[in-house]
Amino acid sequence: MRRHVPLLLATAFLLLGCEHAAPLPGPKKVIGVAFRLDDVGAASSTSLERRVVADFEERGLSLTFAVIPFVTAGPPLLGAPRTDLIALLPDKRDLLAAGLRSGTIDIALHGFTHEEARLAHASEFVPLPYDAQREKLELGNEMLKEHLGIV
Repeated sequence: MRRHVPLLLATAFLLLGCEHAAPLPGPKKVIGVAFRLDDVGAASSTSLERRVVADFEERGLSLTFAVIPFVTAGPPLLGAPRTDLIALLPDKRDLLAAGLRSGTIDIALHGFTHEEARLAHASEFVPLPYDAQREKLELGNEMLKEHLGIV
């Protein structure tokens, strides 16, 4: 929860603070803002994500959820094949699917497990050959499509 506080504060400022700001003199300018909630997955807080979705729906806004399709049950195996993958749980899938249907959420694939493949790399993909990277991304993409009803 603590790592989401800056996002929530920034969102609250932008959504609530701008409504009460005094107009600036001169020609009106359009400012585009993109909202993204990072690291949504089986291990993230579904209750927090429900509140964020409700706040955005209430204001008629949309945001992107950067979704990690799987988490692992055990500690990092440093590149060894995983057999302990946990996909999105039903309540998370329901939230994401409902948000997609309503147009409040866009989904961005955000890795496979978000687990570092080697300690020397800050990415799960950097040390892997291209074919292994592609396979993980395709598996993650297929899981999201299947579980969220994306055609």
